[in-house]
Amino acid sequence: MSFLISYEIGLTPLYDMLSFIYSILLYTGIMFPLGLAVAVTGRKLFSLGDRFSISRVLLARGARNIFRSLPLWISYAIFMGAFVGIKKALPFLHDEQFPFDRWLADVDRFLFGIDPWELAHALLPASIFLNALELNYYFVWFATMFACIFYFGSSATPRDLRQRFYLVSCVTWIICGNFLAGLLLSAGPIFYGEVTGDNARFAEMLGLVAGEAGGYSTLAIKNYLWDLHVSGASGLGNGISAFPSLHVGISTVNWLFIREVFPRLGIIVGINVLVIWFSSVYLGWHYAIDGIVSIGFALAIYWFARYFSARHVRYAGKEV
Repeated sequence: MSFLISYEIGLTPLYDMLSFIYSILLYTGIMFPLGLAVAVTGRKLFSLGDRFSISRVLLARGARNIFRSLPLWISYAIFMGAFVGIKKALPFLHDEQFPFDRWLADVDRFLFGIDPWELAHALLPASIFLNALELNYYFVWFATMFACIFYFGSSATPRDLRQRFYLVSCVTWIICGNFLAGLLLSAGPIFYGEVTGDNARFAEMLGLVAGEAGGYSTLAIKNYLWDLHVSGASGLGNGISAFPSLHVGISTVNWLFIREVFPRLGIIVGINVLVIWFSSVYLGWHYAIDGIVSIGFALAIYWFARYFSARHVRYAGKEV
C-alpha cells in the first residue's frame, strides 16, 4: 500500500520500497530481541507476588511459546513498516504539506483560553520536571508498548484477548495514524515555525524544552525527525504528524488491555496515560486536542471490538 501511494504521488518507488523493507527489519529487530530480553531477565528482576509474577504469567508456557510467537511479531512488524511508509507519504498528499497547524493551535487556545503549553509549564517548571517527563515520554512509553506487544503475543492469555489486543492496536494505528492524520495533517507546536513561518508563537516553549542538547533531548529528537522529513530518509519514528496523538492513543490501548489482566497495574498505567497526554503538550509534540481525540477513538475502537467479540462468543455458544 505504501509503495502504491508513493508511486501515485510521484515519489521514487524503488526508494520507498527500500524504506519499507528497512522499516520492517528495524521493527522486527527491536521487538523480538526486546521481548526475548524481558523473558530472560524477567524472572529475576520482576516479582510482584504470585498473581503478578513474571515467571508465572509471562513465561507460563516457557520459551517455546516465545518462539512460536515470532511469526506474529514479524507480521506486526510488516504492518508497522506499511504504516510508516504511508505516514511518510501523507505530507505529499496536500498542496501545503502541513495545512492544519494554525487551525489546531487556535482550537486549543479557544478551549483553554491560552495555549495549553503555558498552563503545563506553569504547573510543572521545566527546570525541575523536564528530564523526568522526557524519560517517561521517550523511553517508558516505548518500553510499555513493546512489552505489551510481547506479552499479549507470547503469554498464556486467552485467545480472544490476544486477538482483540492486536486488532485494536492495528486499527488504532490505521485510523489515528494514517486516516485522521491525513485528513487534518499537522506537524505540532514543536515544528510550528518550520511549517507556518510563524516562529514567534511557540518560541518561548521551545526555549523552555531545549534543555541540554544531548542525544535524547527534545531538541535533538526534533532536529533528527525534521532532517529525516527534509531528506526523505528512513529511521526510527520517522514521519511527522501531530493530529491525533499516537503516543496518547496507543497508551490508552495498552491501559485498556493491561487492566483486563492486571487491574491494579492498570491503575498505574491509566494515570500514565494522562501523564503522556500532559507531556505531549508540555514538550511541544502535540496540541492538547490531539490527545483528547486519540483517547476518544481508542476507547471507541476498544469497546467496539469487545462488543462484537462478546456477540461472537454468545453465538458460538448457542451453536454448540
